[in-house]
Amino acid sequence: MQFASEFSNPETTIVLIHIIIIQRSFPLDIENENSYNEAEKTLRTLENKTRKIHPSTFGEIIQARHAGSAILEMVKINKPKLLIIGTNKKSNGKFDIGENAQFVLKNNICPTILYKHNNF
Repeated sequence: MQFASEFSNPETTIVLIHIIIIQRSFPLDIENENSYNEAEKTLRTLENKTRKIHPSTFGEIIQARHAGSAILEMVKINKPKLLIIGTNKKSNGKFDIGENAQFVLKNNICPTILYKHNNF
């Protein structure tokens, strides 16, 4: 989160988004308590770290079929000046940009930075 703070000033609002992917065989508004609790815990940790530098930080949990589409929808709604996308390490330990990041980079309407943490 320090990385995001380097691209903003103290008045900037930082929105943290955690997307829970819902398979098509389930209704989109299904309640998945385990996934929601995990997302809430992750966002709470990131919010607490980020608020030390940027008091105007909040998180949102979104359920969607496709993470890339959900991110682009949030961009349309919030009209950010910059989007920073974090990457995930694959279970086999190898780095892969992933289809969602590729989708967002290809279709996004605002400046975008792809961020890979040093631990990957």
